[in-house]
Amino acid sequence: MNPRPLATIRSGLQIPQPYPNGIMSLVPSKGSGTLPAELSVRKPRLQPRLETPRNMARTRPFIFQWESRDAREQRSPEPLSSFEKRCSVWVEPIRTGRRRPESLRELARRYRELRTLIRGRIDEFRGRWRLGEEAVFAEMCFCLLTPQSSAIRGLNAVCRLEAEGLLETGTRDQVEERLVAEGVRFAGSKASYIIRNREVFMEGDGNSLVETLGLDEPDTKATRRRVREMVLGFGPKEATHFLRNIGVALGSGMAILDRHIQRELVRFGYLESAPRNLSNEKNYETLEQAMRQLSRDSGVPMDELDLLVWANRTGIILK
Repeated sequence: MNPRPLATIRSGLQIPQPYPNGIMSLVPSKGSGTLPAELSVRKPRLQPRLETPRNMARTRPFIFQWESRDAREQRSPEPLSSFEKRCSVWVEPIRTGRRRPESLRELARRYRELRTLIRGRIDEFRGRWRLGEEAVFAEMCFCLLTPQSSAIRGLNAVCRLEAEGLLETGTRDQVEERLVAEGVRFAGSKASYIIRNREVFMEGDGNSLVETLGLDEPDTKATRRRVREMVLGFGPKEATHFLRNIGVALGSGMAILDRHIQRELVRFGYLESAPRNLSNEKNYETLEQAMRQLSRDSGVPMDELDLLVWANRTGIILK
């Protein structure tokens, strides 16, 4: 099938319409000699993937494929083995199906449907900070891998790093190679974060990770501020995510404001638009106030609201 071209650029290269699965195929037009040395496409979120036959003749067309980020993340990651699922951070994804409530009443109805599942998952978080330094550090690494990437891929990556012993002793290149294999975005930067935090918290001056971060102190907001400042690669959202997953932030009124939550706040009219930068603590606390208002209006507790929204938008309850 010859797709219809959108535009023709250097050397006669034609850009066709995208296919329904998010992939674009680029083929040279008739009479073109060589491919251009530089190729610029107006869609910056599309990333190139080059497929070349082993023996490419001059008469055979070069074929490029551009795969969108959404299409790439929809490919199912390789499932974990039963041994890899024994890792300290693993939780079984609960399939719920996607839903798009159009009103707060529908959101409350959806919550009543999933309340037992959500509360069961939250019960798994309670007291996890007492499981030992290795488990707390593995949870920290999971929260480092989730920003701008799939949570399932981050979870699989941490479990495989732990099973292979790379979380404790692996080099930066070994960790990065595993992250790339699991499809985690920004693998180089995140591998550096893991190694640097391991040096600080696991190979430091002898103080335990719990003592260093003050995880047993009652003031959870002060704890979040300290975690954000001490853990390389953490912002307010990642610090809150980490504290929730180890059971420290439960009942504190703090929110995990990921892109799904922000879109729901905009959709229900609690925000005019999603802010681009949430690294500033004051901006983050302002959004938390909007989240608390949504919690009060819908009757869904704060600790359960983010898992409910996540289930509605992704179809699973994870962590």
